[in-house]
Amino acid sequence: MMLKENRLTLICSHFYPTSEEVVINQIKYQILDTGGQEVARKLWKNYLEQVNAIVFVVDACDRSRFDTAKYELEKVLAMEELKNIPFVIFGNKIDSPYAVNEEEFKACLGLDKFNDIGQGDSFEKKRPVKVFMCSVFLRFGFLEGFNLLSQFFFRRIL
Repeated sequence: MMLKENRLTLICSHFYPTSEEVVINQIKYQILDTGGQEVARKLWKNYLEQVNAIVFVVDACDRSRFDTAKYELEKVLAMEELKNIPFVIFGNKIDSPYAVNEEEFKACLGLDKFNDIGQGDSFEKKRPVKVFMCSVFLRFGFLEGFNLLSQFFFRRIL
């Protein structure tokens, strides 16, 4: 809810997709949160035809779930129908002293083999994947990810 209402709320894990319209920097996003629980992950493939981007959020403090996150992320990145879809991966909760740093986060998720895209990069020559370390609590890092997505979409339109 931080993105939509600029307030921090506790969100309970859900087992069904939820959809919200969010405006960030005057750009309207239709965000579909499919959830990350095992039962929810089984439904991810049902939504692939409708996506323009993937935002993959991982708790940067919960090392016990890194292997599962890596496995699921690798499956999604390998899908042929998503080869030109931009991926923004957020390492959330970096405000915690237990959070891993960006280098370790990338290594644990197998993302160190990807070259991050950045401003001015040609999206046609690089797989559109970028890691952002963030803290929703401190309102840090996630806007940069959405700004990069907007850059990607505007380049595709021009």
